[in-house]
Amino acid sequence: MINKNNILNVVLMITSLLFLAGTCEIALSFYYKSKHGSSEPVCLQGDEKLIYRLKANSEQCNTNAMGYMGRDYPQEKPGKRIVIIGDSVAAGVGVPYEKSFGKLVEKKLNADFESAYEVIVLAVPGYSTSQEIVLLKDEVFQYNPDLIVVGYHLNDPAHPLFHNAGGQVGMYFWKPLSYTLFYLQRLLFRAKSRIKGIRSGCPTDPWSLFLHCVYWSDVEKNFSEIMAVSKKHSTPVVFAFLPLLLDPADGKGVDELYDRLGELAQENGAQSVNLMQAFQGYDMEPVRLPDDAWHPNERGHQVIAERLYSYFIDNNIVMSD
Repeated sequence: MINKNNILNVVLMITSLLFLAGTCEIALSFYYKSKHGSSEPVCLQGDEKLIYRLKANSEQCNTNAMGYMGRDYPQEKPGKRIVIIGDSVAAGVGVPYEKSFGKLVEKKLNADFESAYEVIVLAVPGYSTSQEIVLLKDEVFQYNPDLIVVGYHLNDPAHPLFHNAGGQVGMYFWKPLSYTLFYLQRLLFRAKSRIKGIRSGCPTDPWSLFLHCVYWSDVEKNFSEIMAVSKKHSTPVVFAFLPLLLDPADGKGVDELYDRLGELAQENGAQSVNLMQAFQGYDMEPVRLPDDAWHPNERGHQVIAERLYSYFIDNNIVMSD
C-alpha cells in the first residue's frame, strides 16, 4: 500500500526543486542581461549563424549592403580578386579603413600591374576561426575570389562565447534557451580547459600559447576544414599569420608557435606567410596601438602590407602580367 506521507514528501521535494531551478534561472537571466545586455555594440547586429556581424549600409560604420567594410562589390569581377577573412586586425580596427593592410596591398597591386585587382575585406572584429569557417562556406565564394587570405591571429581558436576574445560581444547577442544551462556549460568548458592545460603542461603566459596548446586538435580540424572548402571551389588559400606585437621579454615561445602553424598549413596544402617576421628588429611601441599588442597602428599595417605584397610577388600569386 502506498504511503500518503511518502507521496506528499516526493511532491514537496519536486516542487522545491522546481522552485529552486526557476529562481536560479530568473536570477541568472537578470545577471546575464545586466552584465552583457546593457550597451549595444554600435556597429554590430545579431546573426543566427554567426552570432553577430557588422550592420549593413551604415554610414557611421563604413559598411556596405552586405555588412562589410568599404564599397559594394558585384559578383562579376573586372580582373583579379583577393578575399580576406579574419578578425579585428584584418578589418583594420584602430586605423582608417583605406590604411588597413588589405587595402594597402590592393593599392600597390593596382599601381604595379596592368590587371585590375580588388581586395575584398570580409573581416569582422572579434571573430574566431569557427565563425570565419561559416563565413567561408556561406558568403566568400559569392565574390568569385582568385585567392583567399585567412588573416589568422593567435587568439583565433577562442570560443566565440566562452572566451573573452570575442565572447563579451557575442554574449550580448546570444540568447540562451536556459541561462542556468549556459553558465553550467561555460563552467564545465573552462574547468575542462584548465585541467587539460595542467595535464599537458601548457604554458599560461602569453595566453595565445595556452590557447593553442589546449585546443591544438581544434586548430588542426579548422585548418583542414578551411582547405576542404576551398579545394571544393578550386580556390587557393594563403594563411597570413598576423603579428602579436609583444615586447621580446613577453613573447617567449611565440616564434615556435608561428613555425608550428606554418607547418600545419603546409601539411594541409596551403601556403602561408609569417607576418611576425616582418617586425624583427622593430621597437613594438611605434607599430602598435597604445598598450595593445594585438592591434597594429597605421605604421604596423604598412609593414604587414609590404611583407604580404612581397610574398605575393615572390611566389607569383594571382599575378597575370
